[in-house]
Amino acid sequence: MNDDISRRTLELIPKAHSGEQWAFESVIELNIPLVKAIALRFINRGAEIQDLIQIGSIGLIKAVKSFDITLGTGFSTYAFPVISGEIKRFLRDDGIVKVSRRYRELYAKIAAVKRNAELDGELPLKIGDIALRLGLPAEEVADAICSCAPVGSLSERRFSEDDSPEVMESVCGTADFENETVERLFVHELMERLDRDEMRLIRLRYFGELTQSQIAQRLGMSQAGVSRLEKRSIEKLRNMAKE
Repeated sequence: MNDDISRRTLELIPKAHSGEQWAFESVIELNIPLVKAIALRFINRGAEIQDLIQIGSIGLIKAVKSFDITLGTGFSTYAFPVISGEIKRFLRDDGIVKVSRRYRELYAKIAAVKRNAELDGELPLKIGDIALRLGLPAEEVADAICSCAPVGSLSERRFSEDDSPEVMESVCGTADFENETVERLFVHELMERLDRDEMRLIRLRYFGELTQSQIAQRLGMSQAGVSRLEKRSIEKLRNMAKE
């Protein structure tokens, strides 16, 4: 977001929260370009762009009302997932968002593998285990789960009950993103801006729950190289989240 807009937004929000309607309307006006930019990401999903902007504006209003300036987070960082989530819920509830048949079929196979493992008394399977049994890349299995699973909070540990790291916790820390409206979509939007190796590593490490050693074998790298790439990728995501 433009620095002047960001600074002006942070100046106006306390006044908007105190009941000054002109300040509230000014914040909305300043941030409509953000809504439009997010809405454009959802074109060709069966909804008109103006409808998407209107729904996104509802998300913007919610973001303004719920934003806590004391967190020290940029408003656009907070508002992005709130606006995106509002649009995504609209598309989902209207049945407009469609998951490819290939992913639906793969998701059913994944569910069957997990169910059979439970019946056999095995421990909950990780993505890497499921991928091995299906003979597929771990990132493909992770993509199918992310595409078909319900939208959830970034604070969830979706793929296991162990102490594996949460993606958003690693990217931004917990303090800025404890609000339950911050959704998984934000991470995927950021990940699209990573290069191929960075994106693949993040998927394997945080969605596939592979160790650095396992990733090193898969990518043909040393463990030290994987460690450096992971640190660089996380730092890149963290910086993008602050934009």
